[in-house]
Amino acid sequence: MTSWRTWIFDCDGVLLDSNRVKTDAFRALGARYGADVGEALVRFHIEHGGLSRFMKVRYLHAELLGDDDERAVADDLRRFALLVEEGLRTCAVTDGARELLSALPATTSRFVVSGGLETEVDATLAAHGLRNFFSGVYGSPRTKDEIFANLKEQGHLKDAVFFGDARYDAEVAARFGVDFYFVARYSEWGAGRENCRGAVMETLAVMVPGALAHG
Repeated sequence: MTSWRTWIFDCDGVLLDSNRVKTDAFRALGARYGADVGEALVRFHIEHGGLSRFMKVRYLHAELLGDDDERAVADDLRRFALLVEEGLRTCAVTDGARELLSALPATTSRFVVSGGLETEVDATLAAHGLRNFFSGVYGSPRTKDEIFANLKEQGHLKDAVFFGDARYDAEVAARFGVDFYFVARYSEWGAGRENCRGAVMETLAVMVPGALAHG
């Protein structure tokens, strides 16, 4: 645990058992336009875990519905927030998360980098008694790439590790040369365990030395 000076965590599926909350919300949101649309949106959501709701709702309208109505996009973003509100408040903290956070060396920096709405993630972590473990909580509308770029500018990515549960998480870690720890237990990335143990991307072996796969 002394190998890393910065600890970075995704939220859904890493700190909170909340992946199903988001998946069910996307299904319900899409189903307003037809059951087939709901299932197509869920497939996109799972295939692109870690991307923000902004991108997924825009995909719903631009690709699945064929419209570019910004008001409709804004309305559906508000609907999605209402759909996840109760589930995020009542979901469980993932097994071992609180114990791990409590055991981290006091001299290290800790951040949350999530695809969830930043204000929502911050409030949800506070509701679960986890907010005080972190120096900063970051999320959408900024992408994880944008947030990592900002952390790099601040000097936080040297000797850093990122705990994530999605392919996008692994890709971001690779792009920024950060060690990656795949949290498989709650993940909806079906190929994640195999890919992170093998060659999730050939760049991982070079860019993320010592990448771990955790069951």
